[in-house]
Amino acid sequence: MLHGFGWSAAFLTVTRASAIAAVPIVLHGLGPNLYAVWVLAGALVMIQSLFDLGVASAVVRYVALAAAADGARSCVIVVARRAMVFYLLLSALVFLPLWFGAEAVVGLVHFLKPSELAAAVVIVRWAAVAFVLTNVALVAASVLQGINRVGVAYRDQTVGWILYLPLLLGGMSLGSHAQAVGAAWVGAYAVQTVLLSRSLIVGVRRLPRGSARVPGFGEMLSFGSRWQVSAWADFATFQLPRFIAAVALSSGDVVSLDVAIRAGQFAVAPLFAFYPTVLPRAASLLARGGPHALRSFLDRKSV
Repeated sequence: MLHGFGWSAAFLTVTRASAIAAVPIVLHGLGPNLYAVWVLAGALVMIQSLFDLGVASAVVRYVALAAAADGARSCVIVVARRAMVFYLLLSALVFLPLWFGAEAVVGLVHFLKPSELAAAVVIVRWAAVAFVLTNVALVAASVLQGINRVGVAYRDQTVGWILYLPLLLGGMSLGSHAQAVGAAWVGAYAVQTVLLSRSLIVGVRRLPRGSARVPGFGEMLSFGSRWQVSAWADFATFQLPRFIAAVALSSGDVVSLDVAIRAGQFAVAPLFAFYPTVLPRAASLLARGGPHALRSFLDRKSV
């Protein structure tokens, strides 16, 4: 388990480092005003945690239980399919207002010049497309975590995000910088989606067939909703300040705040690998030995 945690933490740290490395490139290419729009749009890409009712966490848990109990491929597929339908519906509910209301979103950023409005709308609309891809990637990563392929999930996401920098630089060398930052987002998340989907297919095919109880969707929502507060807290810590800054502060203040948050995320990146690494092991213990087995495991670790 510690070996898996080490790799996952390393992949997360590389991802956060890449996010920091993108700052001077985007700031130089867009200028501080449009950089602030890029920050706002990036926060919008991550907005699913406000509305997803913790379904991704429920996927990890119930896939892990199925894999630990019987390796039941059919149960894993049903849970994954339900989650995918849910997140595609969520994608539509967010994509449409973002795409068609991009001008209204941009209008909230008070310091934009008239000549920058069209570029700002372009960035927000690319964010709407990226949001859809992040939801597909989230489902695939959650299932991989549930079947105890945490390192693979983080590896695929990291590879996709590392490509953001060359895609960004290549796009800026070819034309519109606003188009480049948005297209680089979509390109990076598209690569993540492809890699995660491939790993997911391979991982599920390796599961033995069996007969595990398939949880009802209401049961999944009941479990996931208990994690929603944690997701809200995470959003309030890392994304909400960006929203408020883009609306209420100057563009220079937005740049400073964004850099500070990225530095903080880089510092705590290894800790975010702990929960998805531990959950499959905990689910396996619960499935095979009940609460007593889990308590015994935790007691040994705390000594």
